[in-house]
Amino acid sequence: MLSLLLLLAPVSALAARNNWNKACRGSCAYDLPNSGVLSIVGGDKAVSDITSAGGWSVLSCDANALSQHIRLVCNSAACEHLFEGHGAVNTVVRLPESCGANPFARVASVKVDSNQSIPGGAKSKRAAGKYANTVFLIRVDTDFAKVDASVTGPVEFRIEGYNYQGTVTAPAKDIARRGDNPTGYNNTLSSTLPPIKLNQKYPLFSGSVNCPNFTASVATALNVDVDLTVSLGLVVAGTVIPADITQFAVFGGLDGHAGARLSLDATALGTYSTGKVPLYSVALAGVDVPGIFTLGPTFDLLGKADANIKSGDLSIGVDLKYNVANARAYIPPQPSAVGGFNPDNSQLTLSVQPSIKTSGTVSGHLIPQLTLGLNAFSGIAKAQVYLNLDASTGIDLSLSASANASTGTSGNAASGTVDGCVDISAGLGVNVGASGSLFGLIGEGEYPLYSGAWDLYAKCFSAASKRAPEPGRGLRRIGLAGAGYRLPGDARQGLAERAAAANGLTCPTSSSKGQLVTIIEQIVGAVKKP
Repeated sequence: MLSLLLLLAPVSALAARNNWNKACRGSCAYDLPNSGVLSIVGGDKAVSDITSAGGWSVLSCDANALSQHIRLVCNSAACEHLFEGHGAVNTVVRLPESCGANPFARVASVKVDSNQSIPGGAKSKRAAGKYANTVFLIRVDTDFAKVDASVTGPVEFRIEGYNYQGTVTAPAKDIARRGDNPTGYNNTLSSTLPPIKLNQKYPLFSGSVNCPNFTASVATALNVDVDLTVSLGLVVAGTVIPADITQFAVFGGLDGHAGARLSLDATALGTYSTGKVPLYSVALAGVDVPGIFTLGPTFDLLGKADANIKSGDLSIGVDLKYNVANARAYIPPQPSAVGGFNPDNSQLTLSVQPSIKTSGTVSGHLIPQLTLGLNAFSGIAKAQVYLNLDASTGIDLSLSASANASTGTSGNAASGTVDGCVDISAGLGVNVGASGSLFGLIGEGEYPLYSGAWDLYAKCFSAASKRAPEPGRGLRRIGLAGAGYRLPGDARQGLAERAAAANGLTCPTSSSKGQLVTIIEQIVGAVKKP
């Protein structure tokens, strides 16, 4: 078994062993394009080479196939290494760079080709040995599970992977092994991908209900502003023969800021929940060693809204904003894998129609998620791990406003009155989870890494006090007669109504229509809840 210190050797040292001028004899290394290093180690006769360094010239080969017949000619005595020991069949061989989709393969069968013609440039004039200038047909694949390890002996592998060349410096104790209980990552470094930047409005829900003389509706959207950098790291080791993974650790990180403005416009009453709505998804560059191990990362942005509008005609806007500094998660989970999370200031707006009691609850979620799909030995073992940051806001309101009511931070108006309470809070949950199985090294379930809650705004208004009205704050409903209100902008075009959620909408008790007045319009800072 490879020592863990060897497993974690710096990339620069491993890369120096990837020598196309030296034949693989029992061990071999391969640089994964822009993502790390793969190393194979076995018995002297268990790992061989069908490149020019190993004494071969390839005559025909599919550059994209995992399983295929390769036609090649022996051009020096070095090619005889393939046939030594237990024989060529079930030997792990290094392939030429332009031959096959995979760097290493299993020899499934070998025979002398009935066609012994050799192009002039491939025939060696100085070939020596018993197979000199003999053309063979070798079938290769990645079905390592078919090999009897008692015949070939074990063939081990290790992969250090990340998206761009760098150095992994985690100490040996931090790598998960069967029976181990790793205590923490002291200093794991990984290179990063280009930032993910989004600035776009995404509709979450639109529903309507036909009422006498007009159409009542509800529309919810998230106006997203995201600038996040993703970092990845992977260390995995085990045996190709027999197919097994014995040591594993994966790292994912997010840095930057994520935010969205939750908007809700409602004239209809009722309860709805959008569930998690996919807003954006992009596949990121990963680590791929076909037939042995693949890590495929994906960044997803999800949104969610829930509302219970009991009464009223209202428009709400609230920001979900937070800064992410060094958010880190590891599988297996590590207690120190958290980072810093700070909510940013929030712009709050709340407008209601006077003379109508407004009551209800609203919540919204913005969830960036980094998902890593893991596949070992062409599907023998599959697993998925993820890191998500669930930013949420909750609004609970019960208000009565008279005509011309208009307030700033005090909740008072000279020409009208406002009675009731508004409570707006924010929360952030950071979770890491896993599903599937990777030879018992990953346990299924979700593990909370961080949870925080903040007060954004909490005020009860009294009709007893008054102040001068603030002009220019009125909002007029558009299209209430005969059509449902829809959010402005191109993002609303072509949105299919979420029929299942809209089934719960009902008409308001009053058909009164008029100008909305602004009850709250201010920027607030988050206050940590005790």
